Amino acid sequence: MIINNCLTIAVVSSNKENGLQKYLLFGALLFSLQLHAQNLEGVWEGKLNLENKRDKNMSIRMELVQQDSNHIFGLLYIRGLEKNTIYGCDYFVTGFYEFGKLNFKWQNVQRSIAMKETDCKTFERLILGFKEKNAKQIIEGNWIWENGNTDFISCVKVEDAISDMANDEITNYMKEVSDQYETMGILLSVKERFMKKVFNLQVDSSDIVVEFSVIESGNHDSISVYFNGNPIAELQDLKQKPLRIRLKDLLYGLNDLIIVSESVSQSKLNIRMKIIYEGEVNLMTIRPGFANNAHVQIIRKQE
Repeated sequence: MIINNCLTIAVVSSNKENGLQKYLLFGALLFSLQLHAQNLEGVWEGKLNLENKRDKNMSIRMELVQQDSNHIFGLLYIRGLEKNTIYGCDYFVTGFYEFGKLNFKWQNVQRSIAMKETDCKTFERLILGFKEKNAKQIIEGNWIWENGNTDFISCVKVEDAISDMANDEITNYMKEVSDQYETMGILLSVKERFMKKVFNLQVDSSDIVVEFSVIESGNHDSISVYFNGNPIAELQDLKQKPLRIRLKDLLYGLNDLIIVSESVSQSKLNIRMKIIYEGEVNLMTIRPGFANNAHVQIIRKQE
């Protein structure tokens, strides 16, 4: 690949840039910055207050993974006690920000305990807000039922890392579902696709160069690239020319580079990705497709 013939894009994340300009350019940057400030990954515990049953609470536990700035998922456990019998439901849930609120929907009932699975499915979604109080991180808001009724839920973060058991269950479920989608050739929307982490890089203030090119040209080799939730290259046809991106002045902490397949005919693309940092070259093959986006985590260290 001849670098001089690449389409080159420079991406600057410095706070020296005009803030209004960045909002107009990317639109959703505010939400990206909110997500960087609010690390939701970890274990959350609290209560669901059932208004239709006086003095009736149910225990809540959420084990969440924030795989990138805009994708949150995990396990939601809800338990109650009645006549010395523990009952409840376990859900696999996915979350995203919408109008400044965290919106969780269940994707699968993992288990039902001492109750019917159909009863577990009467839960529809959560709409939660984030706040900090007395050095505690809190998410609270509405538990919304299928019939439209709502109850109040509040949880406090108790651990920064999820349990090994939850991690195994989440990993296995995601692999099973993404494999099923790919086998069936189901084209998911970009927001619904699973994130497949392909590389992790720790950096300082030096620039990072990322190059994309095709390995074996197919019918449709277009990709889009997102940085911290914002599009920086859209519908780039790698058959026509490789793509070269230079990242400058990254935000401190976690930065996310997401590579999305724009093909509607190939379930997976074979893309060569080269990451160049301080003279070191990392070369790998990535396969974004109908069900998965490729995810690169770039962590800028405090200097």
